[in-house]
Amino acid sequence: MTVAATNWAGNIRFRAERFHEPRTVAELQRIVAGSRSLRVLGTGHSFNAIADTTGDLVSVAGLPRTVEPDGRAGTVRVSAGTRFGDLAGALDRAGLALHNLGSLPHISVAGACATGTHGSGVANGCLATAVRSVELVTADGDLVTLDRGAARFPGSVVALGALGVVTRLTLDVVPAFEVRQWVYEGLPTAVLRERFDEIMAAAYSVSLFTRWRGDRIDQVWLKRRGGPDAPGTWLGAVLADGPRHPVPGCPPEPCTEQLGVPGRWHDRLPHFRQEFTPSSGDELQSEYFVARPDAVRAFDALDAVRERIAPALQIGEIRTVAADALWLSPAFRRDCVAFHFTWHPDAVAVADAVGAVEEALSGFAARPHWGKVFTMAPEAIRGSYPRWEDFRRLLGEFDPAGTASPRPGRRPWRRRSGPRAAVATTVRTAAASTNSASAPWRSPATRPRLRCRRPHRRGRRGLPRRRDRRGRRGRPRRRGRSRRPQRRNRRRAVRAPRRRLRRARPGVRPRTSPPRARTACYRSAARPCSPSAAACWPSEPGPVARARTAPDEGEPRPSARPGFPPEAVSAGQRRRVRRPGRQGSRS
Repeated sequence: MTVAATNWAGNIRFRAERFHEPRTVAELQRIVAGSRSLRVLGTGHSFNAIADTTGDLVSVAGLPRTVEPDGRAGTVRVSAGTRFGDLAGALDRAGLALHNLGSLPHISVAGACATGTHGSGVANGCLATAVRSVELVTADGDLVTLDRGAARFPGSVVALGALGVVTRLTLDVVPAFEVRQWVYEGLPTAVLRERFDEIMAAAYSVSLFTRWRGDRIDQVWLKRRGGPDAPGTWLGAVLADGPRHPVPGCPPEPCTEQLGVPGRWHDRLPHFRQEFTPSSGDELQSEYFVARPDAVRAFDALDAVRERIAPALQIGEIRTVAADALWLSPAFRRDCVAFHFTWHPDAVAVADAVGAVEEALSGFAARPHWGKVFTMAPEAIRGSYPRWEDFRRLLGEFDPAGTASPRPGRRPWRRRSGPRAAVATTVRTAAASTNSASAPWRSPATRPRLRCRRPHRRGRRGLPRRRDRRGRRGRPRRRGRSRRPQRRNRRRAVRAPRRRLRRARPGVRPRTSPPRARTACYRSAARPCSPSAAACWPSEPGPVARARTAPDEGEPRPSARPGFPPEAVSAGQRRRVRRPGRQGSRS
């Protein structure tokens, strides 16, 4: 089927062996039931490998479009691949509306809900809070519906596509309304620190845009449901005299109408029109959620490192999100302030900037957006979600074999704390694979194989150093004659210096040398030899990479020693390996 080979930004090239775009739910059930590894693709507006797989990639865009509003029940039933822009138009014609919208109307309903995407407003939760029921195809091909009120429902909405393929959702709706939008420029940061709560509650939806330069906020976007006209000045900011684009230098035509002109809710709540390219078009994005009481201190922490942020930044945005009860929602059980960053597509510059942001927010229990670029440690992500273990158990019920997980037959967050799909392709791995500022952003499919960057743990050909019997590093001396029937070993035994040698014990086969290094490092992904697992070991090598990691036919296999994966040793060799501390030859 015809499915996009890359994500929307182009920084991720999907490695799937098979692409599917089913036309019916029954066809989708057959695909899921017969797949060993499967991930779901919406509109591709994610900036990491959360939708990537080496198995089957399924797009829900081909499923029958369904928009069934029910004014009496206050709901709408919508197909998973429907975009918010299309849904909003159908709802408005029926006199209904959603409680809020994100900045972009181009994204799909299921994808936005599965990753915790949001709009802005102190009283507005993320888009997933409007979900009343979820219909999905589980790993065994069954069609399951979960309704609000069920014990498993809070873990099945923001689920990152790990429980199955969502086919339909039922959303809460409200009566349609009108919105007016104004833009103010030059809000002093000193006023923002003193009156942050007042500013963010000044309208139904408030967004602050800043380049993290100087002592003023570049733009303040106010979206109000009716009310009087906005004054010419407000808290030291000046009302814009014309339409504005959030990114400096970009034309304002793609943005929704401003200057206080009344309009329908779906024509004002998003920042951008559906018929135009969203945002700047050539970008990467990151976002971090901090508890609202810590907003000012987090702002000061980011302002202290703005010299490292600003060079890679196109524009930053500050929004608010109300708390919810969804297990993996970034706003779970706390009102949040979201610090959003739109980066230039420069891997090296973004790597330093993201590192600076995460270092500055390390003391605020920040939660990254699941679908955007971040490099936080998995254990830090797991610790920030109190219901993480409950989600693991729910995952075991819906997908015990790990079909919808990033790796077949294994759920990485059992050991590594966060869905590996969300952290597999981050700025850290991209920077590790680019040795110069001119190198392009590379996806896992094109990322070069690297050697370990820890020299003190690197031996010949990039392999982890072996230890001798006394625990010393380096290759051990040859301390006896080998009984291997090879001419080269016999010559070496003849040329050995004259000294008392211990002969090999009968029946004990000497150790063999490890194979040539064909990938980055033979440390396993669970215990990498570098703080960044992807700096030494591919997060999920594809078929070509796996073929290159295997030794050639007839090449000696490595011994079962620390630093080598257990699958590299045959069962026969494992039985013949000598135990430490026993006397014998040391070849």
